[in-house]
Amino acid sequence: MESIADLSVVPPSQAPSCVVLDLAGELDVASVPELRQRLTTLILSGRSRLVLNAAALEFIDAAGIGCLVHAAKLARAEGGWIRLIRVEPRHLRLLRILRLGLMLPVHENLEDALREG
Repeated sequence: MESIADLSVVPPSQAPSCVVLDLAGELDVASVPELRQRLTTLILSGRSRLVLNAAALEFIDAAGIGCLVHAAKLARAEGGWIRLIRVEPRHLRLLRILRLGLMLPVHENLEDALREG
């Protein structure tokens, strides 16, 4: 099974304790358990500031949205956040329809996401 998320850590000089996950492929009912486990493990281990790069994300369904919302709530409860970058217009439209902009802020790139504070 191909991984939905590849992990890279942003250097502390850019954002202390910020983790970047590159999402790829399909985030659906089949791949959600892997991503949910990975996000939960990161957040509960103190890495609760996450940037998710959606540039290579081809598809997302309700289960995928639910996974991201769950992770955002967990990160917030742990004093962190989740931000999305490089979101395709079709996925951005879905996030806007669902009014998830406050829970899952979207930015053009990593620099903009980190600048949010």
